[in-house]
Amino acid sequence: GVWEYFPSQEELTWSDGTRRIHGVDAGYEPSIDNAVEFYHPDDRATITDAVEAAVEDGERYDLDLRIERADGEVRDVRAWGEYVEDARRGDAALRGVFQDVTEREAKRREHQALAEEYAALLETSGDAIFLLDVDAAGDEPSFEFARLSPG
Repeated sequence: GVWEYFPSQEELTWSDGTRRIHGVDAGYEPSIDNAVEFYHPDDRATITDAVEAAVEDGERYDLDLRIERADGEVRDVRAWGEYVEDARRGDAALRGVFQDVTEREAKRREHQALAEEYAALLETSGDAIFLLDVDAAGDEPSFEFARLSPG
């Protein structure tokens, strides 16, 4: 979803996609204060600092954070924002994109946990370990030596 914030007027608008990510109905009218309240308590300072830096110094931000939807579900999100002059209104606005990345983050955490598990296995094993990779055709096995401890 997309969003737009005019600090001079304290005006925040969300697209339907941004509302869906937050789990609110189409008639929901966000304010900057209640928008920040959706962020996970551990992430609120991060987003507040990023918004302030964008408005004061023109710094872009691109952050992976967590929100708590209206129904209480925690979701991983990517929040991107940029402060720009809005010629049609003669004012400056902070504009951005909001993306639900919960599935991507779950897969990343799963892969990280597996990598750590395999690293621990290799580190503690006193045996020879070989990895076997069979290509898509299934007729060319590839052996790779992983570790052999002297015994």
